[in-house]
Amino acid sequence: MSMLVAHMKKHKTNSSCSGIFVHNERLGEKFSNSNIDNNKTYLNYELVNKNHKNYNDIIKNKIDELEYGKNGNRRLRKDAVIMCSWIISSDQKFFKNLGEEEEKKFFKCSLDYFRNRFGEENIISATVHKDETTPHMHLNLMPIKDKKFSCKSVFDKNTLRRIQDELPKFLQSKGFDIERGIENSNNKHLSEVEFKVKKGKETLQELESKIIPLNMEYESKKSFIKSCDEISKISFMYPDYVKVKKNLLGNEKVIVPKDKWELRHISVNEKESIKNALKEFEKNIEEFKYTISKENIDKLTENIKNLEEERYKIKNENLALKLKIERLNELNRKNEKVIERVENVLNKLPEDIAKIFMRVYDEEYSKDKKIENDIKNKGMSI
Repeated sequence: MSMLVAHMKKHKTNSSCSGIFVHNERLGEKFSNSNIDNNKTYLNYELVNKNHKNYNDIIKNKIDELEYGKNGNRRLRKDAVIMCSWIISSDQKFFKNLGEEEEKKFFKCSLDYFRNRFGEENIISATVHKDETTPHMHLNLMPIKDKKFSCKSVFDKNTLRRIQDELPKFLQSKGFDIERGIENSNNKHLSEVEFKVKKGKETLQELESKIIPLNMEYESKKSFIKSCDEISKISFMYPDYVKVKKNLLGNEKVIVPKDKWELRHISVNEKESIKNALKEFEKNIEEFKYTISKENIDKLTENIKNLEEERYKIKNENLALKLKIERLNELNRKNEKVIERVENVLNKLPEDIAKIFMRVYDEEYSKDKKIENDIKNKGMSI
């Protein structure tokens, strides 16, 4: 039974959301993404955002609706997650067994699960891509709970675990032969680069598996030709199994056992036709090897090598980012304690004094932010 792929990624900035929008809508990727078959892009379809509205515009409207921003009475945290992107898919074998309508039903049922679970009003888009290696759906939604953006509340560890359990069961109830992925295994949902490496290796293995039986057939035919040559060698002396007798007139008669004659007869008469067939076979297998090996396998091998290098680089970057995030989280925890103390003090102050404090604080924050931006523009790190 095939396993479900359900992987989530968080987005905190407008630029990150724009990047996802560009990728999903295939804007400007015609020559930049080698994994996209431009001849199949017309097969892609959208289940929610039929007008193809920019994700940032949808998010901004929701922020205004929830009274965040300049006209609202509360602020959206600068590090708040504003969009969560889910990739829903399975393996190629699963989709090969589905017809076109069943495939659409699979993605629509997956969308229904998220609509019912997290609110239809919070779904931004659900884009199905069929122009890459395996059909998959990019489902984007806003993590909102109790009229607040709060990814920690919407997608905590328990919720993420329940999704991995519930979604495949829900799809099974709709008639799909699919199951949950292996829990707590090293076979985690791969990053996009790792996913491409894995698929490339699978394709390479599939191509090589096609060559193996052809080589076996080729070697067996060569062996047969060799045995034919041995049998049909011309000798100046009769073999031991041949008997020579003279008739009454003194003419010699050669007697050969039936089985030996049939073997020799077959060898001599069929050897040339087999040789011709073998030459044609060699020609075909060379063309096959050239087409498969040179144009595809070599390209795939080089692509895999490049992707492996990219994956190694990304892993190192991720490790560095993880360390930075840990330091930032520690700093945030300390800042939260300071903010909590400040808020306690402000709550005890008269309202007019508290407003003066907040005005001064905002002015100082703007100065610090300007200094930080100036340093970044000069290529320095804080």
